[in-house]
Amino acid sequence: MSESLASFRELKGIGPATEARLHEAGVFTWEALSEVVEILSRLGTGTGETLRELAGQIEDRRSAAGAASPRRADGEHSEAFVVRIAVAADGRPVRSSLTHVRSQTEQPLAGWAPRELVRLIEEQAGLSGAEPAPPPEASGGEPPAPAPEPEPAAAAPPEHLVVLDAGRAIGGSSRTIELAVATNRLGDPASFEYRATLAGRPYGDTDGPWTDLASQEGRGRPPARLPVRFEAVDLPPGLQRLRLELALRLAEPRDQAPALALA
Repeated sequence: MSESLASFRELKGIGPATEARLHEAGVFTWEALSEVVEILSRLGTGTGETLRELAGQIEDRRSAAGAASPRRADGEHSEAFVVRIAVAADGRPVRSSLTHVRSQTEQPLAGWAPRELVRLIEEQAGLSGAEPAPPPEASGGEPPAPAPEPEPAAAAPPEHLVVLDAGRAIGGSSRTIELAVATNRLGDPASFEYRATLAGRPYGDTDGPWTDLASQEGRGRPPARLPVRFEAVDLPPGLQRLRLELALRLAEPRDQAPALALA
């Protein structure tokens, strides 16, 4: 972004909350705000007199700021994120996702991984990592006693989450949905465990959450096709977008999730 970061609160009727919502929508400059007002006027949103008055104020501010002026080094902007967690009936976190509000970039994760979420937020917001603050000293000037070291737990196989587009389906009824996943890209581990979840949301809805429709667990042995069958799936009315979420536990550790595909 080459233009200066605008302070929209200089305009009559715009406060901190409205300015924050504009930033979340990706509107940071006078030119961008001017384009939004022009689009609203074409759509007939709001009173014409109010829009014309606001457009005049914006044009005056743009002229004063200069359309090509560089962004201030100390300019601030807000970044908003949405964290969603799917929790099983026993309270176990099944998976989580982080959505960057401004870019609508969604990153799914297996289970609940706070450190991974923090790392994703730092990357999306361009934050420089901050060192954690030192713990406060105990009263009396003496440093707190060190906490006892926890006993090492048995390391569980790492879990990877693979999300696959399962196409579209017309809802309003109960049906059996069968899918097959090509597992030849897993290499040659002795076996693997998996948890398959079928999720859906209305077609065309790019912002709403995914709703879990059915799930199953099992074991597989590549190279082969992994059949996934969901019995009696109740699809909501209307055209639904489906996706298959596979949480995999491989015998051999990997740094990245395998690139699987529907067969």
